[in-house]
Amino acid sequence: MRKILFALILFFIYIPISADVSHTLSGDTKWYLYSAKPAKNTEIFMNTDSKFHLITQMPLRLRYFLEAGDIFSMEISAAITPSYEQIDMANNDFFTPTNGEYRAVDLPESSDLPWTQNGEGKLYYNLDRANMTFSMPFADLIVGRQAINFGVGKYTSPTDLYSPFSVQEIDKENRRGVDAVRMRIPFLDMNEIDVGWVFGENADIRKSSAFVRTHLYFFKTDMTILFNYFKTNLMTGVSLTRSFGGVGFWVEGAYTAAGVFDERKPDEDFVGITTGIDYQFTKRPVYMFLEYHFNSAGELHAENYFKNHEISMPGFSQSGKTAYNDGAVYLSGQHYITWGAILDITSLIKVYTLIVFNANDPSAAFIKQLSVSLTDDVVWDLGFNSYFGKRMSKPSNGFPEMKSEFGTYPLSFYTTLKWYF
Repeated sequence: MRKILFALILFFIYIPISADVSHTLSGDTKWYLYSAKPAKNTEIFMNTDSKFHLITQMPLRLRYFLEAGDIFSMEISAAITPSYEQIDMANNDFFTPTNGEYRAVDLPESSDLPWTQNGEGKLYYNLDRANMTFSMPFADLIVGRQAINFGVGKYTSPTDLYSPFSVQEIDKENRRGVDAVRMRIPFLDMNEIDVGWVFGENADIRKSSAFVRTHLYFFKTDMTILFNYFKTNLMTGVSLTRSFGGVGFWVEGAYTAAGVFDERKPDEDFVGITTGIDYQFTKRPVYMFLEYHFNSAGELHAENYFKNHEISMPGFSQSGKTAYNDGAVYLSGQHYITWGAILDITSLIKVYTLIVFNANDPSAAFIKQLSVSLTDDVVWDLGFNSYFGKRMSKPSNGFPEMKSEFGTYPLSFYTTLKWYF
């Protein structure tokens, strides 16, 4: 251990002497004002009524970046977020990806602000990046907290395991960092082997992940092959992307064998497939995509949605299934169609639209956002998330019955003001 520490000290002494060192300090602060109305009969999860409730947050994020020539770089990024919440949205996000589990050690997630009541005032902490990159002639080695995301889908990617976004999330600028050691080895032209170990809680091997990913380019087509061990399960994935006459095309699939390295659970194996197309119109400033997603872990009938999820409530509990507990799957059905568009009204004004349709229920999510660049560094957003589908039934024996997936999501309106510096 002493030899390793001594070698690191010599390395950091050697860097400023041997290379041009540059430092960058940047960041952003945002103000969110968010109003949400829980869907009918979902109050059991919210411990509140079905009226509109207010949430306001003001995250401050700072990023320090050091670069020493072409041999070394270091990144540290942290955010602190004071928040006032009349409603606990974490509980309302009943079906969301399992985030935050791939960190060996971490700061406390939040603390209550002392001058508020009933836990409405909170202070959130997030050390989101803390990594070093060593650039060698044959590879790049990245050590520490970093963002790792796989997949080619525009909305849903079956191989996006570590930090996926849900349909309800507003701020998707930065993926949650995970603790990892990663090596990226290029070979030939535009090809790469990517290997890594991602640490779970307390660096427990049963809660951690390891991956080997190969990226190949041939005949104007990008292909990736992925093998990913995570929490005693094994995922095998593949993706293809290319363009046909200006129309982009992608297809991605993954098969996960549950409990391969522990207690085998063949009945909980699952498959995910995503395919889609996109196009950037030239005569009109419009970008559109259309995507289909198949989720074998989901259910065909809404009344069975709850069976897959881990639930712990007074008087009721169940363990859930591998795809939802470990695999970052959160969509409850099997067949989904997603359409998205970006309209550039001017160079400074954009309108974003996203529609996610569950073909089993049927139910749908409709997301709309207006984004205005007030200056080069200031952006104002205004948007709403609305959901259509049958609402939950009234609780029987203390627990409601789902009639549709998106019929359980809250109607919400929000505005944000962002300043980048």
